[in-house]
Amino acid sequence: MIILLTNDDGIDAPGINALYQQLIAKHEVWMVAPRYPVNAISHAITIGKEIRVEPRNSRVFAVYGTPADCVLLGVNDIMPYRPELVVSGINAGPNLGDDVTYSGTVGAAMEGVIWGITSISVSMMEPSLGYWQEASIWVDKLIACVKRLPRPVLLNINIPPQPKGVKVTRLGKRTYENIVTKKSDYIYVLGGNPVAHPTEGTDMAAVSDGYIAVTPLKIDITDDEILPRVRAVIRV
Repeated sequence: MIILLTNDDGIDAPGINALYQQLIAKHEVWMVAPRYPVNAISHAITIGKEIRVEPRNSRVFAVYGTPADCVLLGVNDIMPYRPELVVSGINAGPNLGDDVTYSGTVGAAMEGVIWGITSISVSMMEPSLGYWQEASIWVDKLIACVKRLPRPVLLNINIPPQPKGVKVTRLGKRTYENIVTKKSDYIYVLGGNPVAHPTEGTDMAAVSDGYIAVTPLKIDITDDEILPRVRAVIRV
């Protein structure tokens, strides 16, 4: 396949480079990734400002921008033809439950789907264990399955160490304790302790049980269940 590879940890991160080495054996891979880490930036793009692109070789480019910038530029200019697949990752740390709304890794994959390209975002549960190569092999196996899907989709994938197998899941609920730390007057630090809610059938239950979680996501976030009620009460 012709693959556009990106991430939010930066072009020199171990996850993207392990995945690049795994994929180039079978696929035509173009790496277009942020020059520096750009984490928790979701689907942000750079509007109205110049974006510098730094070629590393004929198919590897560092972008002074966001993960979504990388996909937008890769699809529309840097690559001479459209990719068949966008792969974002491997992220150093999980993207589970509500966290997908913050994730630059997932945001890059969203940009791919917007352009009509099947896209996957990949994250590793325990990056300190350094199982990048094993995770990359699993991604390669999953890509072979993704090719058989009938239309462009977005899949969010989380890989635990030594996975028992793969489960297709829905998003779970992931909250945080002590999210705001006040250092002094008007000085704060955000970032607390995650609280998992491993409900059966969710991504968090799957990884908790030692399975890779594959969760299909969609761009249309319309709340169809409440839509008729909203129509009924909006009478202005």
